[in-house]
Amino acid sequence: MMGYNVPYPIELEHVLVQHPDIESAAVVGIPDPEFGQRLKAVVIRKRDTTLDQSTLLEWLKPRVARYQMPAMIEFREELPYTPLGKRPFDCAVGSEVDGIGLCERGIRRTPIDFGRIAAIGGPLC
Repeated sequence: MMGYNVPYPIELEHVLVQHPDIESAAVVGIPDPEFGQRLKAVVIRKRDTTLDQSTLLEWLKPRVARYQMPAMIEFREELPYTPLGKRPFDCAVGSEVDGIGLCERGIRRTPIDFGRIAAIGGPLC
């Protein structure tokens, strides 16, 4: 029987925000046909920086295990925040693939995702 590691989004988030060109980052699970679920990083670059995906992946290699490497990296101008200043981790934040949210696909979330969603009153799909 072959074993595998389960990547936790918060671990990758902690590493990403250590990069000198990253202002903020959010990491969520996305469906993967081979592994069931992989990580997607949504990154906010600091102003006047030119960080790109290949540079970021090279920077991550010595810092995270192979199973923690994001399958996708999306650069955005900003992340949404709740009125309390927290990032909402519901089905609409960084968790879409081909424009369809994970709730519509019936993708199960990790226990960490459930805790984040429950904390903001989001849908537990």
